[in-house]
Amino acid sequence: MVITDKLEEAKAKQRVREQIEADKRARAEKAAMEKALREGQPLPESPTQPRTGSGSAAAASPSAPTAKKEYTETRLQVRDVL
Repeated sequence: MVITDKLEEAKAKQRVREQIEADKRARAEKAAMEKALREGQPLPESPTQPRTGSGSAAAASPSAPTAKKEYTETRLQVRDVL
């Protein structure tokens, strides 16, 4: 009984570790995509998701900025702190 409990616990811990690693990779990919969008660079290819010809090209086109905006005005809000 004790041995099977220990094996089950070890397997559960391994599954948790694998899920944590998968989450880390997903967050890193998301951050890279957001950074590329902010900087106007082409989206990096994701090794975990295979690219399809029409699906990814159609999805990337609307979200890619065509030109950088130039802001000439801004608003400031000054609050009195007591």
